[in-house]
Amino acid sequence: MTPRSIHYSLLTKNKPQIDYAQYNHICSMLSLTKDENDLYKGVFHALRDGNRAAGRFLAIERAFGVIHVRRVLAWFEVFEFHRPKVVFVYDDLVNALLELYGKHEAFTDQNRDEYERSCYFLSFALDKHNSFTFQNRRAAKALLIMAVFYGKYASLQVKSIKSVFQAYPWLLKEGDVITAFRELFSSHPENVFAASYLLELKYSDWDFLAFCCQGNNPRKYADLPLKISKREAQVLMRHNPLEKISRRVDTDLIQGLLVEIRPSRVAPEPLNEPVLRSLVLAKFLAKAEGKLEFFQAFFDQHKTFYDYLDRFCFVEMPYWLRAYEIISKGWKDSDKLSGIRHLLDYLSHNIRNGVESLKGRTLNSLRREMDQWHQQQYELKVQADLTRSWKPIQKEAWHKEVNGVEYKIKELSSGKELYEEGKALRHCVFSYLSSCEQGYCRIFSLCFKGAEMDGFERLATLELVKGKLSQVSGMRNRDIKTELRGVLEEWGGVKG
Repeated sequence: MTPRSIHYSLLTKNKPQIDYAQYNHICSMLSLTKDENDLYKGVFHALRDGNRAAGRFLAIERAFGVIHVRRVLAWFEVFEFHRPKVVFVYDDLVNALLELYGKHEAFTDQNRDEYERSCYFLSFALDKHNSFTFQNRRAAKALLIMAVFYGKYASLQVKSIKSVFQAYPWLLKEGDVITAFRELFSSHPENVFAASYLLELKYSDWDFLAFCCQGNNPRKYADLPLKISKREAQVLMRHNPLEKISRRVDTDLIQGLLVEIRPSRVAPEPLNEPVLRSLVLAKFLAKAEGKLEFFQAFFDQHKTFYDYLDRFCFVEMPYWLRAYEIISKGWKDSDKLSGIRHLLDYLSHNIRNGVESLKGRTLNSLRREMDQWHQQQYELKVQADLTRSWKPIQKEAWHKEVNGVEYKIKELSSGKELYEEGKALRHCVFSYLSSCEQGYCRIFSLCFKGAEMDGFERLATLELVKGKLSQVSGMRNRDIKTELRGVLEEWGGVKG
């Protein structure tokens, strides 16, 4: 195994900084041969960030042992042999391999025969391209996973490797690799779904992927966690339902769902979450009836679908299917799609509180119920806000008598007092509650009492910001009389 010389200047203008102490330590610890040692150092010399890649390499050794280290080096040898053709994506290939080898079981579970078939496939792919220029590292990952899939399921190919790569000579991005994968393995030309999740699927789900690639109906898969109809299976196979919605799921963090299909038996290992989401979306997409824009808005704003998929699938599915039918049937093109979110919040509240029936409901009746619920929620919030209070800066009310009329200015220091002030003067001072509680402003009430009056009546509301009078609002936010300015000036002078 003799590596070719490394011309790292083609990759970067500046020579990368190499931690030779770390390299020598790793080489001595792994007992590498001279050729393996040269290959190891040569590969990381060619990378823009050799030290980071070396850290990943060492992590593989710690997790899987020396046998897998030598397997990684054998992958490197394939890259090295074809390096002149892949020089501009050399970083992507090496780093994609190190990342996938550390967390994708398909690489670590390969036997010798599967590995040799994978190397043959990858060598053929790299050799048939005049120049590789990936647009992102996901394309490099897709190519490597495709090679490993070929190693395991080479007998399933429906076209020769040569014919596929002659038809697709430029694998620039992930979508191109996926298209080539579908041409190589899918026996049905309309089978879009089968290759859509090459990067997202767990290794344990590859049997399902292979099952679909062979043209089998996915609803006949033995361990399918969610039953689907013939119509829904057709929608699933001819579309990638996840591409129909704009909101994306972070599949890198997905570990799969641990849910039981039936309480009476232990559930099989569930399919990976992207596929399970697609099974759900296929059910709704089959009922979309051309309203794709509504379908997208419905799921882009559906919190349960994204945050509690297991509950959505196995507990609430009939409820949401019925809700989707009701809302989509009554929804008009002129209605704002952003309004769907409020309906979904209301419906989620209902099913969480045991209201599972939608019998006799229409879109208009749901909207009326939603408005009533919003009013109830506001009143409940008001009740909670009434108990909030804060420390006043003016402990006692200030009094002043002018021409037989007594004036009083008192600070309001609770939610209840703000609510009563706003209700009496018919303005929105209650909305200042949080600002008052956090000390951003202070609210005072100006009251007066005439000679023949039994008690004080509210006259205006005063707001102080940073010790200065910011605004004065009378009944319905009207201005106060000019003669009262003197009272306020005197009160302000007393307060300093």
